[in-house]
Amino acid sequence: MENTERGKIRVYADIRERGTRTAALLERKAVVIYRRLDVGDYLVSSEAVVERKTISDYLKSLYDGRLFDQARRIAETYQFPIMVIEGSKLPYMDRLKLYSSMTSLVVDYGFRVFIALRPEDSADIIYGIAKKFASGRKGQYMVVHKKPKLSTPREWQLYIVQSLPYIGVKLAERLLQYFGSIEKIVNAPVSELSKVPGIGEKRAEEIYRLLHSSYRVEKGRRPHLDEFFP
Repeated sequence: MENTERGKIRVYADIRERGTRTAALLERKAVVIYRRLDVGDYLVSSEAVVERKTISDYLKSLYDGRLFDQARRIAETYQFPIMVIEGSKLPYMDRLKLYSSMTSLVVDYGFRVFIALRPEDSADIIYGIAKKFASGRKGQYMVVHKKPKLSTPREWQLYIVQSLPYIGVKLAERLLQYFGSIEKIVNAPVSELSKVPGIGEKRAEEIYRLLHSSYRVEKGRRPHLDEFFP
């Protein structure tokens, strides 16, 4: 399927981007469709995804350890992982850490890294990348939910546990180390789940509720074609 609609480029954006200035500006140029993406913020082709972070968000994720966990997951899922760092104000003391981490993204994870001074620049970069892929790869359609390339049981275990509400790589690792298997996580009561460092009672309740809720078929609902052909 051609990556255009009424002459415009089509981009899938994570629902968390809805309402941001970057997304609003991108909507002026492209057809922006909001979905919950497994990884990244803007899916511009079946091969490329853009992760957008403000400088403050970028540094926060760097300091709390999330940045490279996210980078690994994105790089495992898409051939062209792209990072857009948005903003111009950066404390001098953070410059070395910023540039060092950018080097790691490029060398260790294969990212293309862009610095955008304003949301307008971010929107232009995302649109430009999407346009380039659309013009060079006609006939492709985008897979919104794409499984990463996993090979070992451990990688699959981490991937499955990370699918639980509010669980990232580190918490998935802790849950598996604490319980020893996915089966034991599924069968654990809230009181036991909450004992895992970083989980807490609220997260434990959400995990338990999801794992033990019955699947409900929505009778009378006709799926929209867009759900099958993004």
